[in-house]
Amino acid sequence: MAPGVTGGANPNVRGALSGNNVFLFDGVDTTDTTTGTFGQNFNNEAIQEIAINTGGYSAEYGRASGAIVSVVTKSGTNNFHGSAKLIFNNDEWNANNKMPNEVTGVVTNRNKYDEVQYRYSGTLGGPVIKDNLWFFGAYEYAPTTSPETLLVVTNEAFQQTTEIQLWQAKVNWQVTPSHAVELSGNGDPYTGIVRNDYWGVSATAERESTTSQEQGGSSYRGFYNGILSPNLSLEATLATATSRIDVGQFETNSTLPFYKFNGASFPMTQATAPHYDLTDGVYYNGATFTGYVERPRTQANLAVNFYKAMLGGNHSIKGGIDFQDLSSDSQFAYPGDAVYYDASFNPNTREFQPDTQEIFDPAAASSSKGTIWAFYAQDKMDFGRLFLNVGVRVDSQSGKSDLGKSIFSSTVIAPRISAKYDLTGRGKTLVSANYGLFYQSLIQSFADGYAGVPQQTNKTVNVYNPATGKFEFADRIEEGGNSNAVNDELKPSYSQDFTLGFEQQIGPVLGVSVRGTYRSWEDLIDDVKTYNATTGVRTNTYVNYAPASRNYRSLEVVLDKRFAANWQGYISYTLSKTEGNHFADFTSALGDYLDSPATRTGSATTTGYVINEGNKDGLAAYDRTHDVKAYGAYVWNLGRFTITPATTLGWRSGYPYQRQVASWRVAGQSYTQFSSERGSDRFPSQFYCDFGLQFDTRIFGSANLGLRADIYNLTDEQTKLSGTLTDGANYGKATSSTAQYATPRRFLFQVLLTF
Repeated sequence: MAPGVTGGANPNVRGALSGNNVFLFDGVDTTDTTTGTFGQNFNNEAIQEIAINTGGYSAEYGRASGAIVSVVTKSGTNNFHGSAKLIFNNDEWNANNKMPNEVTGVVTNRNKYDEVQYRYSGTLGGPVIKDNLWFFGAYEYAPTTSPETLLVVTNEAFQQTTEIQLWQAKVNWQVTPSHAVELSGNGDPYTGIVRNDYWGVSATAERESTTSQEQGGSSYRGFYNGILSPNLSLEATLATATSRIDVGQFETNSTLPFYKFNGASFPMTQATAPHYDLTDGVYYNGATFTGYVERPRTQANLAVNFYKAMLGGNHSIKGGIDFQDLSSDSQFAYPGDAVYYDASFNPNTREFQPDTQEIFDPAAASSSKGTIWAFYAQDKMDFGRLFLNVGVRVDSQSGKSDLGKSIFSSTVIAPRISAKYDLTGRGKTLVSANYGLFYQSLIQSFADGYAGVPQQTNKTVNVYNPATGKFEFADRIEEGGNSNAVNDELKPSYSQDFTLGFEQQIGPVLGVSVRGTYRSWEDLIDDVKTYNATTGVRTNTYVNYAPASRNYRSLEVVLDKRFAANWQGYISYTLSKTEGNHFADFTSALGDYLDSPATRTGSATTTGYVINEGNKDGLAAYDRTHDVKAYGAYVWNLGRFTITPATTLGWRSGYPYQRQVASWRVAGQSYTQFSSERGSDRFPSQFYCDFGLQFDTRIFGSANLGLRADIYNLTDEQTKLSGTLTDGANYGKATSSTAQYATPRRFLFQVLLTF
């Protein structure tokens, strides 16, 4: 509901990329070290509050140019308290697709699974030693069975039955009246995932070629808070957070694969190796890979707070140190360390006519490292009607490849200042201004780009000889690790933010605010590629690419009515524009092979500049120029019963898009040309409305029973969200009834017992 926020679980915040946010869980940074997106799922029943800071935050926070999302969990108290919740739904109750494939005119119904799905959760907290030691715990279990998915060629079906378990535990100890310690941990193991999209949905032929996946993470935290004197306090945190994904073959055929030639059968030792059928262009027998990725983060924070009335005002001074040690670990291999390319493959008999065999070197682990140090100091000052927050943050970051090679090292200084002034002295009319630099940490996938340990790369190629009935050596390929040149002058990108605001309190519970924001990104990083056709030498260098640009401008108006007289309401309108030519972390087509000839079948030869720089300036794909969000709820008190209807609704501009022409070849690489200006067209504007109705009754004492029904997309507006971008007769048309329209109306029901 926050203005300036678009997208889903990994949102774009005031023009920033979806990987530019930081996710804090009780102060622990759980952001994925490699992607910059959220790294853990959390039990909603354990959450006390969520704060989303979308810009202008103080020097205490860093490593992001988007939002700081901070989750605070519940703690035990001197009274036992808890909850038990049951959530259930059934896909059969939900609406079906009603919008057509705009090319064929056919409406494809969703493949529903008619079974009630349950999600169970519970919490319990209370005293271990009253007034000194408390505990809190939460657990959630969600088994989910998905509809069957049919695979191409064989028409075999697979069905996921996943299980996710979300647990949270916390102990609080008031050691003395002035010193407190907190220990906490959480986890989110998620099993039973089956993927048919790693080879590609249209290239995964049978159950044996699908990939199983298990994932999850955990974090553990120790926190100390001490009051050293009436003016001085200390906070310290030591924590670890990690996430991991394991992949492998979903199903192995019980019979060894074999081939027949001249009537003879030959068993193969690589019983799980994938087979690519050169006739129909699909994969059989083996998963895309086996292996894992793991992304651990260790962090330590120390902060000192000093409170003092001086220099004509009240000062809250805070200084601190923020340390993080990051890693991106992976190991991948093809099942059986082999891939077969067959003239034909029969999935029923497992017979195949061999063509080429690739035998890969055994996989080795790859692990890139990163280190972050930050120092900050800030002073929150109160001079009666004037409030100031002046601070500075120093961020130092370094990274090493999996061979220990230093690939990045930088130290930057980020000033922050915000001011708020009470125009009338009554605290009801305020003007505010903010300015700051916000540096974006380089995610570990940048260091992974310098990996020296090859995976699924080095191989021996054997070609089948029909005369002998054997594979014979043809080639040995050893590419080694990445050879990208290290740029010692590379600097982290940052956003420069200016905001002006006005707030007016209207009566005791109603307020209106207006805020203008200008944000520009500087020192954007990109890989610049060159090719010398004479020598055959290629270069790939990461630079702060001067022509790269991105900026954001917005005007936000918010009307907020706090809960009073049994109701509350909120409405916001954001007029914004995100534009530029660079909307990737650090690898876009900008700067690639600008002087090389570009060729495409049926098109005249041009230059790489036309393909990789032309028409690239314009609106971001995630721009939502107009965005209206509203929320309202009313509580009817009927003695022991309450009834609360609530609704969330909104209207926003559709996503921008432009005409594209694929299959251009520049220096031997594939690129797509924008044949019209970036963001020159838009998909339809989207209206949405969600509705909830809750019934609560007091059973006895403090025990309360609640029943809730939620309807998402109440009006069943299946707005087109995407379509074909290829320049041609079908440009802009939706080619799927499922994937390219808003999700149809769906229902969710809850039973909640609290005490």
